[in-house]
Amino acid sequence: MPITGVTLRGLLGRRRTLLMVLLVGLPLLVALLLRVGGNSIAPDEILSPMVVRTILPLVALVFGTAALGSELEDGTAVYLIVKPIPRWRIIGAKMLVAAGLTAALILPASVATGASTGSARSSSGGDPSFAWSSAG
Repeated sequence: MPITGVTLRGLLGRRRTLLMVLLVGLPLLVALLLRVGGNSIAPDEILSPMVVRTILPLVALVFGTAALGSELEDGTAVYLIVKPIPRWRIIGAKMLVAAGLTAALILPASVATGASTGSARSSSGGDPSFAWSSAG
């Protein structure tokens, strides 16, 4: 679908994407600094408050509004609406691109942050299989 390609190109070609990459890298930086400082931290101390409650909504909000707002900003919204395409397809394609970009940034950063906190270790001597079996 050409709408998704145009939206993807428009979102990736801007400064906001670089800023979102830096924002998403912040929890990883915090986790690494705490680990280098010798502090033992649990992954949920960083992932839950920082990533899920703060960074994920901000990234989704920025990409979501940019996907729709870029058409208004560039003055091409009129041409897009005049085309014989249902409006729900236009909005659906734009939101699909925004959600995909959000997931593409958040998921690797969350996994890297969890890995840098040593989330596979458990309090039972370091056997990660015990942590999974005792969790259920």
